Amino acid sequence: MTLTAPEHDAPLLYCVPDAMRFLSIKSKNTIYDLMRTGRLRSVKEGRARKIRLSALHEYVALLEREAGEQQGASAAAGATVGFIGTTSVSAGLPQPASAMTPAASGS
Repeated sequence: MTLTAPEHDAPLLYCVPDAMRFLSIKSKNTIYDLMRTGRLRSVKEGRARKIRLSALHEYVALLEREAGEQQGASAAAGATVGFIGTTSVSAGLPQPASAMTPAASGS
């Protein structure tokens, strides 16, 4: 099996300061907290933590999904009539958008 270099020569692994710049985060402690809580995946290389490029993209996608869920939740909070069931929060994890389903209308 032959590994080929990415076409655009971007590194596959980033150190914490590089991840800070990529995500526009000003504190390395924030990056370490994200890694510790599992929101930002990382690998260990010797004693150093490295973040894969794909993990940085996944974290940004996670933020976008959470922002969309918050917008949907705030819109749904204003009009709860017509929804059935309850939404439970398990261990602080984001709930899928399908957690609340519109009630079946008679027409």
